[in-house]
Amino acid sequence: MMLSSGTPVGELRRAAPVPGSGLWFAVAVVSCLATSVGLNFVLCFVDSNVVELNRSHVIAAELVLISTALLLAASSWHPLMRPWLLFAVSAAVWWLMLGLLRGELEPKHARDIVVIPVFVMLGISASTDRRPAQKWLPFHLLIFLVMVYEALYPTSFTSLFNVKQYYIHTRGLQASDFWNPDTELFVSATRPDERHLFPSLPFHRLSSVFLEPVSLENYVVVVAIFLAAFRRRLTPWIFWTFASTDAALLVGSDGRLGASLCGLIAVIALFGGWLPRSAPIAALPLAILSAVVMVAMLGFQSGSDDFPGRIAYTAELLGALGTLDLMGLSSSLANLSADSGIVYLIISYSILGVALGWVFVFGTISSRARAATVLRCGAAIYLSGNLMVSASVFSIKTATLLWFLVGYADGLTWREQRNRVGFGARESIHPCP
Repeated sequence: MMLSSGTPVGELRRAAPVPGSGLWFAVAVVSCLATSVGLNFVLCFVDSNVVELNRSHVIAAELVLISTALLLAASSWHPLMRPWLLFAVSAAVWWLMLGLLRGELEPKHARDIVVIPVFVMLGISASTDRRPAQKWLPFHLLIFLVMVYEALYPTSFTSLFNVKQYYIHTRGLQASDFWNPDTELFVSATRPDERHLFPSLPFHRLSSVFLEPVSLENYVVVVAIFLAAFRRRLTPWIFWTFASTDAALLVGSDGRLGASLCGLIAVIALFGGWLPRSAPIAALPLAILSAVVMVAMLGFQSGSDDFPGRIAYTAELLGALGTLDLMGLSSSLANLSADSGIVYLIISYSILGVALGWVFVFGTISSRARAATVLRCGAAIYLSGNLMVSASVFSIKTATLLWFLVGYADGLTWREQRNRVGFGARESIHPCP
């Protein structure tokens, strides 16, 4: 007998011991996630107050983090992880092949993709934990409190966390790359036209532990996806604590795109349960088509740091892609793709690699469970929207949490299938995250 995912029932029966059980494992997983979110915050403190760091220190720290996540997942191996492990190996081989053909191997390209399967597998291994939201809530509240501290005491914050200096030391930026010379915050912490969501607020765009407002904005959307997918499984006080503080984080980050995406995710929360399982696959093609149509019909022009300008820039770069760029064999546009995530993906992994990877990630859901469908749809909308205007979704600060949630939903799928075939110790299919 085969399940809809193609996994033999007998294989699941042999895997009857629940993966990722035990308090120690739950603590290790949450610690790993918290470290991924706050890694650069800690490194910034070290660079600002202890010793000057460089890019190699950041790469080494990320390598240790990803390796730890992989070891945790492997320690609770489950057959559902097998296709994701195959995805990781295939992506690494593809990266190596394209890099050799281009004559350069960019470690960041490999990191950006390998994070996906590693943290999906970690989520699968931790999916029997019925209360991950309660365990994550203290870290979420810490993010909120750090944002409040940054808003009330910006001088004290920058004396402890010299963000500008940290990015100059570890990302190869120059002081001239920052248009706000009078502050030690990240370049996008201030805008020439100040704030947009609430212009009357007397503070800059906040970033909390993420150091960049855009990353804080992305975190807000990831939390919104989680709340949309699991709202029926959360106790009211947990849900509203997350929701209210997440809204405050969105205001603090002044995230225009984040606010729009949260609105779309709220719609998905209402109707996502009726969407077909293949719906997330269409999100990226539709986003690209919409961007091209808007530029053509509305006359958007690149050059301005706003939504029309960013969309027009992406459309122009897509039109400038040559045959070698589409095949992933040229990096001539690499320096221009920072504000266009889809172009960054194509030149890093080729249009074929992007298409196959997207279909695998968003086409492998095997359950009709509402939570899994809503989460995949929300993730697809978030990624598609962001890829039109930036490459920030690849930051380890937020990507790890997103893909962990995807894996967690896959773990719920496994439990539902396990109950449906009727063997082993039965579990509730409505855990309370």
